[in-house]
Amino acid sequence: MQAMFPISGKLREHQTRLVFVGSSSPEQMEEFLHSPTVPISGEIYTDPETSLYKMFNMKKGIFRSLVMPLWRGFRTYGMSGVLEGFRLGVESSHLAGDSWIQGGTVLLDQSGKVLYQHQENHPGDWPDLGEVLQTVGISEEHVDYTRASSEWMAARKNARQQS
Repeated sequence: MQAMFPISGKLREHQTRLVFVGSSSPEQMEEFLHSPTVPISGEIYTDPETSLYKMFNMKKGIFRSLVMPLWRGFRTYGMSGVLEGFRLGVESSHLAGDSWIQGGTVLLDQSGKVLYQHQENHPGDWPDLGEVLQTVGISEEHVDYTRASSEWMAARKNARQQS
């Protein structure tokens, strides 16, 4: 959901419906949605059996879920990125559902034909938002990934300070 937030307004302007699916139970999803750092920009559904994840061949594994994000966080943000990864990992709302399965982005047309698919290799492996926009016919929009992820990190820090 964080990945789509920076472009959600443009997508809605072009009649693109945003749907997010999580692997948690409805109760766990409700808890997750109350987090002050979860930007809600579309419809949200739960799939505790992970049938959609299996249908779209999403990746799964402990290495992908733990080691890769720590390395990526360190490379991108230094120790603050690693610490944020640990914090995110121990929050109960982020451990709901199948914690080892990776998500992705799938764009379908109205008949259900896959127009675009990005399978995450690890948490935080965002799709190329420029490609997502082009797939729905938007070519003039620029996405600032650094700003989007920095704003999310700042929101998480502010939420911790207020609790």
